[in-house]
Amino acid sequence: MIYHYAYLWDKGNLSPHNRFVIAVESVMTTNGQVLLALLTESEQFARMAVSWLYEEGLPVLRERGMCRQIRSTFLRNVSEEYPGGTALLLYRKQFFSYSNGQLSLSIYQNGESPKFTNYIEENKFEEIKFGKIKAGASALLYSDSLLTRMDPEVILRKLNSVKQTDSDLDLEEKLQKSMDEIMRRIRSRGEKEEIAAIFIRMDKK
Repeated sequence: MIYHYAYLWDKGNLSPHNRFVIAVESVMTTNGQVLLALLTESEQFARMAVSWLYEEGLPVLRERGMCRQIRSTFLRNVSEEYPGGTALLLYRKQFFSYSNGQLSLSIYQNGESPKFTNYIEENKFEEIKFGKIKAGASALLYSDSLLTRMDPEVILRKLNSVKQTDSDLDLEEKLQKSMDEIMRRIRSRGEKEEIAAIFIRMDKK
């Protein structure tokens, strides 16, 4: 399985800066691709999550795969210090997701949410999930401002309609062009706030 992605990031007309930070880290290992997508209002959250991936996440994935240790090390190194953000980790046919704050994450497999094991931290607004995915699944991390002008499912359907090509680079360029078109449509409907989103598609090699 291979992961392709595209993103939206625009500051809008109400602020000189976009308060959202997005990051995507993609690493090829001997057992397949690892992808970490981040959407947050905290630069510290993004930096710590990327550091966690290379220092602790990848060694655990190589040795044990997607296991409870991924959750415990992520919480210890990232969320306890900088809780505000959304993260999605993909490896082979599994995912780990973390969400805290006013940012959302949707994962769809053939139009439906996949089955997952859900862990809710008591006394915290944290949602932590593990689950299995198949080729054809897609994910969207997005800011709430996106919801006021366009249904996330509409975005997913449009981007999933982009056909896979022999060239990964060519496919990602097509996905990004579709995302740019979506941004223009959202702005034409009067949305002035900051917008941030990351789309990820799980394709067969």
